[in-house]
Amino acid sequence: MKRSVGVVLTVNNRIISSGYNGTPGNMVNCYKGGCERCNSNAKQGVDLDKCLCIHAEENCILECGI
Repeated sequence: MKRSVGVVLTVNNRIISSGYNGTPGNMVNCYKGGCERCNSNAKQGVDLDKCLCIHAEENCILECGI
């Protein structure tokens, strides 16, 4: 929720997958209350065990099934 980051994976100029910083697919997004840590406005490095979020690149790979 602090940074809006996205990524697009392409092969031979064709879009294969896309991803964003946040919760994995099929989970409630942070801005809708999905991640307890993000919604508590925790400081950097605190309560990381409560965070469900992943990087845009991770989300992209999960979405395309690589």
